Amino acid sequence: MKTNTLKSYFLICLSALFISIQANGQQDAAYITKLENKSHRAYLAKDYDKALKCLLQLDTLVSYKSHVYDYWIGICLLSTDNKLGAIPYLEHAERSSHTSFVVNYYLGRAYMFAGRYEEAKKFLNMYATELNMRGTKFEEEKVVSDSHKIHVEKTLSDVHNFLTECELHLNKQVLTSNR
Repeated sequence: MKTNTLKSYFLICLSALFISIQANGQQDAAYITKLENKSHRAYLAKDYDKALKCLLQLDTLVSYKSHVYDYWIGICLLSTDNKLGAIPYLEHAERSSHTSFVVNYYLGRAYMFAGRYEEAKKFLNMYATELNMRGTKFEEEKVVSDSHKIHVEKTLSDVHNFLTECELHLNKQVLTSNR
């Protein structure tokens, strides 16, 4: 009789634990969705500090989407005074096969801000090559929004200007080192 009571008690406790874990998972999912929406609204409103705060929280909560969050964290950091802080996030995002090729543009810009012109040229050229190949067709992209389409349409000439700027800096470095 005691054994059956103990088994019943154990099953009740185990069931309560399972229900509790399931409820927490649903609460966590709702909280994550809420944070994602909040970060998206802040980003669209150009409140990059607020978007960044939400994205950093998300990055610690959801490991399977870290490349997506790192991508957006990098973009937000490029839009703040901490442009150099964007590099590790964008590098991580760039290594993921699930991130848009547009990451190359942002990584190139981050490298420019850091004075790493060879790397900047590499990623800006990769972006320009891919953009010339695709045009503005993004149907197959996994992490692209309408704002990216607008961005792409206006940035190709910017990319060529940035590449020229990188080349000028590199030539200046060569001249300075030859003296």
